[in-house]
Amino acid sequence: MVSRGAEIRREELVEALEQTGGNRLQAGRLLGISRATIYRWMERWEVDADFLRVIAGRWEVLDLLGRGSQGTVLRVKDGKGELGRKALKLLRAGPEEDGGFAALAEEYRVLSLLRHPSLVGVHDFGIDPAAG
Repeated sequence: MVSRGAEIRREELVEALEQTGGNRLQAGRLLGISRATIYRWMERWEVDADFLRVIAGRWEVLDLLGRGSQGTVLRVKDGKGELGRKALKLLRAGPEEDGGFAALAEEYRVLSLLRHPSLVGVHDFGIDPAAG
């Protein structure tokens, strides 16, 4: 059960994320805490700031498709109008933090070459600097 004090902090967290458009680093600065603490609080209180923003200046978040051990999958709309509605996978830990960017790039390269009616197409990958 969440204590009354924790509820107040949860509301502060949500407000800071709303003010920063979901940017965890900026929200942490507003609250005087680290980005890691922001992530811990978001997980503890099940706050999903991804619904508050446009990702990578292009993908408008519509809703949550699923959550797993590696990250979150969102239904998004292409803000540039080129690709319509798609799914976007957001990894929990940034690949730059655990040295996994090369693995992510290789996964993208391989998946983007595959074509089959039962497979989802891969169109893009990268790091969203606005995520903080």
